[in-house]
Amino acid sequence: MRRWRALFGLTLVFLISATAVFFLSVHLIQKSHPRTTGTLKLPGLRNVVKITRDNYGVPHITANNDDDVFFALGYVTAQDRLWQMDIFRRTAQGTLSEIFGEKTIASDRLFRVLGLNRIAILLGANMSEDSRRMLQNYVNGINTYILGNLKNLPIEYALTNNVPTVWTIDDCLTIQRLYAWFVSVQHNYDLLSSAIIERVEPSKRQVLLRSSIPRTTPCVPSATALALQDAILPNFIPENMWPIGGSAWAVSGTQTTTGHPLLAFDLRGPYNVPSLYYEIHLSAPFLDAYGWIIPGFPGMLAGKNKNVVWATIPSQIDDMDFFVEQLRKDESHEYNFQGTWKNLDQIIDIIPVKGQIPDTLTIRMTNHGPIISDILRSNHIHTPPIALQWTGASASDEALGFFRLLKSQTINEAGAALRKLAVPSMKFLCVDDAGNIQSGLVGTIPKRKSDTGLAPRAGWLPAEDWDEFIPMSQIEKLNPEQITNIICTDHPPVLPDLNTQIVGDWTPDFRMERIAHLLAGTELFDTEYMQRIQMDTYSMQAERLMPKVVDLLKDIKSVDNDLQRYFLDAIQVWNHRIERDDIAPAIFEIFTIKLMTNVFHDELGNSLFQQMMRRPELGYHYLNTVLEQLLSPWFDRIDTPSKETRENVVLTSLNETFAELQTRHGELIDDWRWGKMHTFMLQHPLADTSTQQYPLNRGPFQASGDNFTLLLNGFIPAETTIAQFGSVVRAIIDSGNMDSTFAIMSTGQSGQPMSAHYTDQTQLWLNGKYRQTTMNTQSLVDAGCDVLTLKPETKAGL
Repeated sequence: MRRWRALFGLTLVFLISATAVFFLSVHLIQKSHPRTTGTLKLPGLRNVVKITRDNYGVPHITANNDDDVFFALGYVTAQDRLWQMDIFRRTAQGTLSEIFGEKTIASDRLFRVLGLNRIAILLGANMSEDSRRMLQNYVNGINTYILGNLKNLPIEYALTNNVPTVWTIDDCLTIQRLYAWFVSVQHNYDLLSSAIIERVEPSKRQVLLRSSIPRTTPCVPSATALALQDAILPNFIPENMWPIGGSAWAVSGTQTTTGHPLLAFDLRGPYNVPSLYYEIHLSAPFLDAYGWIIPGFPGMLAGKNKNVVWATIPSQIDDMDFFVEQLRKDESHEYNFQGTWKNLDQIIDIIPVKGQIPDTLTIRMTNHGPIISDILRSNHIHTPPIALQWTGASASDEALGFFRLLKSQTINEAGAALRKLAVPSMKFLCVDDAGNIQSGLVGTIPKRKSDTGLAPRAGWLPAEDWDEFIPMSQIEKLNPEQITNIICTDHPPVLPDLNTQIVGDWTPDFRMERIAHLLAGTELFDTEYMQRIQMDTYSMQAERLMPKVVDLLKDIKSVDNDLQRYFLDAIQVWNHRIERDDIAPAIFEIFTIKLMTNVFHDELGNSLFQQMMRRPELGYHYLNTVLEQLLSPWFDRIDTPSKETRENVVLTSLNETFAELQTRHGELIDDWRWGKMHTFMLQHPLADTSTQQYPLNRGPFQASGDNFTLLLNGFIPAETTIAQFGSVVRAIIDSGNMDSTFAIMSTGQSGQPMSAHYTDQTQLWLNGKYRQTTMNTQSLVDAGCDVLTLKPETKAGL
């Protein structure tokens, strides 16, 4: 009996301890959840502000003046996303290692060399007073929240043993340039092109290069180009923002059931939690706008006010170049700029590293920009000095453009405001309640004197330099009134004739073609039809590729086993939709990867092939081009004595596909469903990518779609079929009913684990459902939604 009593006592102690630990953990996590009701007195406000939260936690800010609106915007964004904002800031400023240690030194070195801090000082010196006032009030709101909640910080601060520092305007500007950097670098292929030029024999190069214009620049050694690209691509950053993009389309009122234009858009980003985007409603005299911002910078990338709807989409124009610099001698402090020896400017920078001595970095500056190759010195890689010139290093005032956009009363005013957005280059699409539609291209775009910026250029040759920038009056494009539907997505912009070539690396036009096809498929459109377009899983890539493959296989006598015949039968009746519960999409996706591997891997080598495949649009574009050529030299493997043909490669790829499916997913064909191998996790930066780690991560979830369907669930073919990015925001706006928008987000508003709004939109988003939002704040109050009142803090005795 005593033994049982002792055992019972130990069990009871264990249960009590476990319960205590559980509730303590819950308390530590939930103590930072935002206050959403009652009254707070805050220093820095001019008048009373009301913050009404809808059922999904979206803040609706109502104020009496602009200053208080942006103060409150900073305050509520910090309430929901302070840790995320801090990670963005640390990434941009190169201070991640201060809390993460050695594993983020590579990231910090990159961003210290880029000098987003130095750029922010330049931007601040050239900022308009309207921008300065907006950003200062936004910063004041962030700091008021931080200073009032140092004992109630998000759980991530306890996990990393740090506290946030106060914010400045420069912090906001570095985050804007961080967004621009990720947009720019994902569309630059100079280093990859350089490695291909050196590696591949001339007869095979052209398929993989974007232009036939001769290049005059000496090649960078392939190992250097690949190492530098590995260092620059942001795959090692805890809060990965890559890739970023989107698409938008509009139809005129003559084609809608309401008689008013409809605008649909999606914003793309990585499957992180919280989402890259933050939803907000701002209301004050002469200001009433609803849309999505990047936490840390109050520019509304997509949204609406009472008069105009807009969406901005990265243009994918190449706005950066690498320059090989010529030093007077090894390790010289002089470089050749247009025939004159100039001194390198040098900056000594110190990077704090948690648990280690600080890392010392010497940054060398040229007329083109910083010598970016210096980030490789810690890896003991000998490399020529390669400088980076980027439009983002130039002065511009994006904050002013966004401020004017929020208040635009006509579509022309909105277009004029959007033209202030210099970096990154963006496409935009606007509609208004009068039925007007306007689209265009904005940004600072380099005017190159020679070739296309295909590979690193000779920094000492004047002909290789940029010839300033293309004037905005030359690049803007407004659509004629007779066009009834307009598509704005990741395809080359339609521009007037120019004396220079605009360079970009655009994805295959699969999505654009599909949108155009669906917009031609009915006479009248409504919001439900637009939702179906956004959730469309039809693969234009499969429609183009698989008939060629089927025709080839029909002519091959060796197609004689059961699996090969199954493939032929299944593919011929397949509807080309990438659905998670279907088998054909899984066979198609794995087969395509095998086919790309067998065509390109032997010539490119493993490192270069992996780099190419990390840019999915490249590999698929190259594959489609090669398959068009019956006698392409790419089909013959260089590592075998025999001469392979297109038919050999296709059949080999098919056999390898079935071998992989059987090895990884079992002998039963019924187990080869796309959703079983195409899953994704909503990933928190502090959680292990291989496990759920509740409550930080969410998932895994099965996903339909792929890299090129309108329902985008993108993956990196070289690594896995696990989805890593997609359309994390989808919205449809009827310009005739600005009060109502149909929208959905992949996560939720809150970045606070265990918040009710951490992932409360995820299931709706997965299943193609939408929330109906409102700009009628009073209706939310009447429905009993939470209201927090902010009042100015007055001094005692006044």
